[in-house]
Order: sequence, then structure tokens, then C-alpha cells
Amino acid sequence: MHKWIMAGLLIIACSLGIGVIIYQALTAEGDNTPSADEWANFVVDAAAAQELYSQNCLSCHGADFEGGPAGPALTNVGDQMERPSIARKIKNGGGGMPAFGTMLNDDQINNLAVWLSEQTSSAQPNQPGEEAEGAAE
Repeated sequence: MHKWIMAGLLIIACSLGIGVIIYQALTAEGDNTPSADEWANFVVDAAAAQELYSQNCLSCHGADFEGGPAGPALTNVGDQMERPSIARKIKNGGGGMPAFGTMLNDDQINNLAVWLSEQTSSAQPNQPGEEAEGAAE
């Protein structure tokens, strides 16, 4: 009888393990995060990023990145977060920010992350209504 109990427990444990592996495989998102070299050489489409910001971010983070009751200031976000962290925050949300991973594709998220990463204390702000330097070339 003891062998049957052990065999039953072993079958249950294996079934659960296989179930967890299948669940993780089915729910895993593709990782389209750029490599360090790709982030460093990413060419931002400022007009597209500004449009995305105006449509999705402006209501919480403000027209001048000043923030407000619903979202923090982004004026120096490039000093505080690296590009991959900004992209993850946009995609997954958290800390009161909604996730945009189902509304924006990875290319849009990465473009917006790079554009926002250029918001540093030493940079002129890329205002949503203005073209970034070099974008009109």
C-alpha cells in the first residue's frame, strides 16, 4: 500500500510540474528588448514618439513633462532610469501607472522609451508639440 501512495504522489508531482512548464510557455511574452548595442544605436522617430506621448502619456505626465496628480514629472527621467527600465515601465506599468503593453507594440514602446530617455537635466526638453533636434533633417 505504501508503494501505491508514493507512486500516486509522484504522478501528481510530475503532472503539476509539467502543467507549470506548459503554462509558462503559453503565457510567456516574446522578449523583443533591444540589446545594449541596439539601445545605444537606436534612432528615435521623434515625431512618432511625440504623437504617442500626446495620445497616451500627456494626460497624466503633463504637456511639459511636469507631472500632476495622476503621474510623476518626466522632465529628468533620462537621469533617473535607463532605456530598458523606461521601456519595461511603459510596457508593464506598476506603481499606479497602467500597462501599455497591450495597446502599443514593442517598436512603439522602445521608440517612446528612447525619446523619453533624452529628457535629462542637461538636455532641452523634447516638447510634445516641438520637433526634436535633428528630427527635421
